[in-house]
Parts: sequence; C-alpha cells; structure tokens
Amino acid sequence: MTTTSKSIGSRLPILEGKNAIVFGAGGTIGAAVAKEFAAEGARVFLVGRTKSNLERVATQNRRERRYSSNTCGGHPG
Repeated sequence: MTTTSKSIGSRLPILEGKNAIVFGAGGTIGAAVAKEFAAEGARVFLVGRTKSNLERVATQNRRERRYSSNTCGGHPG
C-alpha cells in the first residue's frame, strides 16, 4: 500500500486560500500547528487564554515571514 502526501514547502501549498483557527496557539503544540498550517498557505487565526503569548507567536512568525496572523486572547497576561 502506498500513500502520497504533500510535504511542507511543496510547490503548491495544500491549504492555500483556506482559513485555519488554532486554539491553544500560545502554547508549544498550538504554536507549532499554526506554523505548519501557515507554511501550507493557510490564513491562520490564533486563539488562546493569554494575549501576550499569542502576540509572541504572531510576532515571531511575522518576523520569519511565515504568515500574517490574527490573534484573539482572553486575558492580557
């Protein structure tokens, strides 16, 4: 049995033009998921409890030119 999958950095991103909402994006796993979705072309919305963590993730990814993200946090933390 063989399977094919598109890898990160493929010529045609598989999520191009799609929206992705990542809950828990301020944490380690959520931030990694957001990074991968963005690398595949998705517009990523970051959601989590602590706004400062979300802003950190968004700033890091913008600096590395991965994507432009939107954040939504509940606490100014």
